[in-house]
Amino acid sequence: MRRLLSIGCVVVCVFLYHSAAAGPRAQWSFVDFDPVKHQPERELVLRLNEVKQEALYVNDVELKLFIALADMNGDGVKEIFALFRHPDFCGTRACEFQTLLRGSDGIWRSVTEMGTSSTAIALGPYHNGYRDMLFHGGGPGRLNDLSCPVWQHNGTAYDLKYHMGPNRWPCREATARYYMRE
Repeated sequence: MRRLLSIGCVVVCVFLYHSAAAGPRAQWSFVDFDPVKHQPERELVLRLNEVKQEALYVNDVELKLFIALADMNGDGVKEIFALFRHPDFCGTRACEFQTLLRGSDGIWRSVTEMGTSSTAIALGPYHNGYRDMLFHGGGPGRLNDLSCPVWQHNGTAYDLKYHMGPNRWPCREATARYYMRE
């Protein structure tokens, strides 16, 4: 009887552990950037960034625009993620990244403009009606930092909220995806 109780305890503990582990993991999903697809969104991003559009070929180097789409606020409309890669738009470790949201008036607006070189971005739980964004690497000015910056919506735009430790699942997965693509 005692052995049966011990086995039952182990089974219950394993079930509870996996349920707890699956909960936070299920809240995070990764966006897939593409350098070719999403042509209408690509044209919209370039129209909204006229300076970059004029610089499609600067010093014989083509601007690379990576686009990803995901619903950030649960309204069924996919928002646009844009990552510009070009020597004129990238610093020593980061390129320009934007998130564009469509307002209730139908106009697209940038709610994030930051530097990142990562195409390994995860979307997390909702805060103030919008999903959190996690980026691979410590972010600008944080060389050799393996943590992942997490940005949360403050009601009007995204702000850096905290750095997730490199041993937590979404950060580990973002790092693995980053190095697989680079």
